[in-house]
Amino acid sequence: MAATAISFINIKGGVGKTACVVNIGAILAKKHKKKVLIVDLDPQSSSSLWLLNPKQYIKHTQNNCLSVKILFDDRINGNHNFQFDKIAIKGVPISLEGNPHIPNLHLLPASPRLFITEDEIYRNKESLYFEYLYLGLQPYYNKYDYILFDCPPNMYSITKNAIFASEHCIVPSVPDFLSLAGIKILANLLRDFTSSVNTEYSGRPVTTISAAIISHYRSNVIDQGTQIGELKSKFLQLKDKRLISPNAPVLEPSIRLCAAVAASTSEHLPVILHKPRANGAIDYQKLTADFLKYF
Repeated sequence: MAATAISFINIKGGVGKTACVVNIGAILAKKHKKKVLIVDLDPQSSSSLWLLNPKQYIKHTQNNCLSVKILFDDRINGNHNFQFDKIAIKGVPISLEGNPHIPNLHLLPASPRLFITEDEIYRNKESLYFEYLYLGLQPYYNKYDYILFDCPPNMYSITKNAIFASEHCIVPSVPDFLSLAGIKILANLLRDFTSSVNTEYSGRPVTTISAAIISHYRSNVIDQGTQIGELKSKFLQLKDKRLISPNAPVLEPSIRLCAAVAASTSEHLPVILHKPRANGAIDYQKLTADFLKYF
């Protein structure tokens, strides 16, 4: 059975996208015994740097350029250098002694050189540029239960590759006006892209927004509840306009703003390993249970 492939996307930065990928992925692998691959597609390499300490990251990605960039390079230049078993890191995070903390959690790391890849795809863009990632990873889909793509905060070529390689898109958001406004823009951009893909390619499902996640929730801020209500109302409107999946939920609960989640990045651990009793760890475990009802 092939993996359920999901892109975590938002054209707005700072909405908890990477936190959702890392922590949901870790909980699926550790608590629910799922085999999970995180694919870091953001040149900022946030998922990679969260799950690897700096020495591990530099040793793996910079000395030998072992990152997802090689997959794109092969497609752009006609090379055959991508070796999944050599580039994917199996069992992250890794202790200082070299032991895997979560054996079922694997990482295909990013590199800042993906900025170059984005330019190269744009300069050499051909009609099926959006299929590079899917074609490179498709042989490995049956090895995982879930493949989670951590996308850059845009709708450029690499993000479009992730969307094409996915069955679903999940939109992490924060409860404020700007994020709320951005969801409709994202839904329209996604529809435009998938519509153009359908005219050129058959055999892949149409990818749409399948869920939203609310991050950085602060119960002591008066208008947070109002903004969450507006987000859910916006989802109903987008469903009526067929811009998102008719069954798309706003996953529960909202993820509370939590210092332990922020601190876990410096420890290079998911929050369930860093502070398992923190609000963020509790929220992500409940949210992952809700995630499993739909995906």
